Amino acid sequence: ILPVYLDCTARTSLDMLAKHYYQAAGSWVVFFVPATDADIAFYSEFMNYLGEKQRAAVAKLDDRTTMFLVPPSDFSEKVLKVPGKLSISGVVLRLDPPA
Repeated sequence: ILPVYLDCTARTSLDMLAKHYYQAAGSWVVFFVPATDADIAFYSEFMNYLGEKQRAAVAKLDDRTTMFLVPPSDFSEKVLKVPGKLSISGVVLRLDPPA
């Protein structure tokens, strides 16, 4: 279950995210849309910022689970198979514990 608020404490390149994605024990994709009309401007600004920088925002959910907020991009279309340019994808990656 996702938290009510995500604390995005870091950013990472989409290339680095691809590496993590292919190494993950499990992955899920969720979609984010503005909750209200008042949120549209902030949402669009954040999505455009991530897209211009070709970066994903990073939020740790627990010791083994991290969510990456991914803008519409080649990564989202080719790797995640998410068509379109209208929403931020939330990629949840579950990592195996270190051996």
